[in-house]
Amino acid sequence: MTEGNEQIIETKRREILRSCGSEEILPLLFESLKDSSWRLRKTALDCLISSYEPENYIQELIKLLYLDDNAGARNTAIEGFIRLGKKVLDILIDSFETDNSDVRKFIIDIIGTIGGRETLPLLLKALKDDDDNVRASAIEYLGRLREPHVVDALIEVIHSGDTWTAYPAVLALGKIGDRRAIPALIEALKTRPLIEPALKSLARFAQEDTLRYIVPFLNDRRRSVQEEAIKTIENFYQKGISEDVIIKGMEAEFHGSLFDIILPHTKSKNPEVRSAAILILGILKDQKTLPYLLELLEEPELLDIVKRSLLYIGRSSPEILLELIERETPHRRRILTEVIAELRNPFFYEKLLELLSDLDGHVISSAATGIGYIGDERAVQPLLGLLGHPYPDIQTAVVEALTRLKKHIRTDQLLRMLGDTNPIVRKNAVILLGEKLKMANTEETDLIVRNLEFSLKDPDQEVRKAVVRAISNLSHKKARSELKKILYVALTDEAVEVRIQAIETLGAFPDSDILGSLVVMSNDPNPNVRAKLARVLSNFKDYKTALECLINLLNDPNGYVVTQSIESLSFFRQKKARDSILKMLSSNDREIQRTAILSLSGFPETLDVVKPFLNHKDWATRLAAVQTLASFNSAEALGLLEEAYDKEEDPTVRKAIQEALGVQ
Repeated sequence: MTEGNEQIIETKRREILRSCGSEEILPLLFESLKDSSWRLRKTALDCLISSYEPENYIQELIKLLYLDDNAGARNTAIEGFIRLGKKVLDILIDSFETDNSDVRKFIIDIIGTIGGRETLPLLLKALKDDDDNVRASAIEYLGRLREPHVVDALIEVIHSGDTWTAYPAVLALGKIGDRRAIPALIEALKTRPLIEPALKSLARFAQEDTLRYIVPFLNDRRRSVQEEAIKTIENFYQKGISEDVIIKGMEAEFHGSLFDIILPHTKSKNPEVRSAAILILGILKDQKTLPYLLELLEEPELLDIVKRSLLYIGRSSPEILLELIERETPHRRRILTEVIAELRNPFFYEKLLELLSDLDGHVISSAATGIGYIGDERAVQPLLGLLGHPYPDIQTAVVEALTRLKKHIRTDQLLRMLGDTNPIVRKNAVILLGEKLKMANTEETDLIVRNLEFSLKDPDQEVRKAVVRAISNLSHKKARSELKKILYVALTDEAVEVRIQAIETLGAFPDSDILGSLVVMSNDPNPNVRAKLARVLSNFKDYKTALECLINLLNDPNGYVVTQSIESLSFFRQKKARDSILKMLSSNDREIQRTAILSLSGFPETLDVVKPFLNHKDWATRLAAVQTLASFNSAEALGLLEEAYDKEEDPTVRKAIQEALGVQ
């Protein structure tokens, strides 16, 4: 578009925005609806819908539907009708009486998108239209309405023998979900072009007694039909039809050849078909599928579905997995151990116990997880022996397993571990004691708390951090004073991470006493501590002291502390908070400036202040302004974004404006 044309368009847009609502501007609005510029068309349409009653322009929109050579104008009219919604249904129904089949099709698309039972009479009428496209569209939208009343009419369409309309009718019946349609869908399976949509619709019902009509298509000559049948059968399983019923139905049709029929589809280029085929192989529980499934484990994108298939086999023949785990490659052993763990079968307890001594860390982790799921109290002592393992993943799995078994763990044994020479053991013992706090009686709680308080002096900061986390389980009111006492001590810890953890834990229980201790941390020498404080203070938005502390933190020498403070101030929704954020717009630090812009999103009255940043030289700053104006969602804000789009060159910012304006 030339610069001259751009100027003409911009002149018209400004005229529309300035005079919108007056009768004098209507001719320009109607003419603009036909313009080649989407921005001008959108501006005109927005003006009409926001400032005029529909009767002032509805006939003009109807006329646009007849413009064969102006797709932009037709699309604008369609958008306008859809935005006006049900208030224009009557005029659309009247306008359907036209010899122009394209216009009738547009009207069906419009009322179908608007939706609602009010559209039923016209959609049903359109089923008898002379034009194939009109009938097909009407059928599609009837399906979207999911109205049982139209089932009989759609069944008639299928029986009419017109494949062009029968195809969408079959799909529509599946979407509606009325079981009266099932016989017609089964009948449709006899018509070659309707097999695939009929399978899709029968998959939605997943009715057990229809399986026998679907299974034969696994061996159809056309690969596309085979694949649809495979997906349909998988859907039956996902919707609750038992694997035994499915296997029996398939075996009755194919006897011993089912494996050979399904196997080739595990190499399909369609991921849905491939996954469905792998799942069906699994529910077959045929041992000869194992080599193929294990081979597929080498493909990362198939890992989850292959594991599911192995789970099916493991449930019916657990001994097979025990044999495999002895001889497979390290990678496959890891997956097999995960499968065994997920089965949660006591049959595997001894094997999992043995695997706790494996050389492979992944195997040990999965074995610990499986033992935790089984819940055998005999596992407590072997698992406690792994609390000091040097691998973090194993520690995590062991602690999680012991957490499931915590009612079988003796508290005194964990307390003795607090004196272990290995800090990893001490840390994990603290974590487990924290879990015990959730179920401890008053006497046991006092005992654990006293020992945890002593562990707050542990020389290892990871242990002290664990204490702070563990003590948070004293959240019930009776123990709140103990929680505060211990955490207040943690606020003075020499380790930064411990102080940060203490702030985070205290921040979860906002009250005035805790706030008084937290604000002191605004003088902490470490910026990460001050930043955590700023973030946590957003939980105290009902307290003036928190607001004042955040405002003071805006003067912090560390930029990260300042940005965190700005973000937290945005939660307060008070004039003082807003004014403090506004002051930060003049910062020379762009990150601070951008954060301030974004934090104004809850203050739509700041539009005029945000507006100049649309012209900032930094694209990220402009993006922040776009996002904030978009959040205001006012006509004025959207108008500013439309103007900005014309001159914006950065693709990221342009895309953000398009999304804000609802333009593709």
